[in-house]
Amino acid sequence: MVNIRCGNPKCKKTLKVNVEALDSKNPLVRCPACKKVSKVKVPAKSKNKVWLIRHTEDLPTKTFDLKIGKNTIGRKAMDPSYSIPDIVITKDEDQWISRGIHCSLEVQINNDEISVILSDNSSTNGTFINEKVYRLNPGDEEYIEDGETIQVGRTKFVLKTDHKVKSSQEASTVVQNSRYSQTIIM
Repeated sequence: MVNIRCGNPKCKKTLKVNVEALDSKNPLVRCPACKKVSKVKVPAKSKNKVWLIRHTEDLPTKTFDLKIGKNTIGRKAMDPSYSIPDIVITKDEDQWISRGIHCSLEVQINNDEISVILSDNSSTNGTFINEKVYRLNPGDEEYIEDGETIQVGRTKFVLKTDHKVKSSQEASTVVQNSRYSQTIIM
């Protein structure tokens, strides 16, 4: 669902539109308020897929689809001033993940090449890559490649792309059959 404005200058009502349900050759939307029909610009679909597979001892494996652009990881907070992350880890799953945004992954596609940039959001317990003992500093950005492990709190994720696997199920199976990386003790 995307928000668009009605094309009628007198109306300008915001409409929620499911662009996937529109005719791709002639994407038209009728405003329910003024009945004006407007043509909608439909964003191009990316054939590239990127997944983050949770691969942590004592937790079930879980696959998260990453979108093109910024994807955030963290814990939902009771305080409404905290941002709600895209990937929410509960306190029961990992109390060491920061409330609000712990870290973010920026997915970029350029000429069918996938780039993923990891950055820490001033988390208390750190963000680590591939069992390295040093943590990312706030403001640091690191490129992450397919198969690399990210540790957020005590939760570990493995990045997978459709350049190495064909589906999210295959990505999950590949990760499940790999060894667990060592947990960095904070």
